[in-house]
Amino acid sequence: MAHFRAVIKGARGEASRLGTKATGISTLLQTWGYDVVVNAQCCGVSGFPVSYDWATITIARHDETSGKLIASVNLTTGQIVYHKAAV
Repeated sequence: MAHFRAVIKGARGEASRLGTKATGISTLLQTWGYDVVVNAQCCGVSGFPVSYDWATITIARHDETSGKLIASVNLTTGQIVYHKAAV
């Protein structure tokens, strides 16, 4: 059953994709020099009835193998954790 939904709209119209609690969902937005990656996933602790949905936002240059974590967002509570990106 779908837990996440991503929608994108561009010159050729709109499209959507679904993700489950197990798979999460990921987006990739690319420009000429940088990528912005947003990953959403359900994070539960074994034995506890409450789970939280988290999204991470990462930016990377095309020539980098890994990016810089910009922020983490708790999609259940609205808490935002900013990460200082290395210059």
